[in-house]
Amino acid sequence: MLAFCAQYNIVADVEVIAMSEINEAFERLEKGEVLYRFVVDMQQGL
Repeated sequence: MLAFCAQYNIVADVEVIAMSEINEAFERLEKGEVLYRFVVDMQQGL
């Protein structure tokens, strides 16, 4: 599957957020405003 995705340039849509934005991310999830995955960058804001 990974080779197929690489061959056809199929990628996942993500939004990178800082740990300080986690509460806003949960609020957006509850409202159904998110159509992709959140990735929490543990290095931001340190």
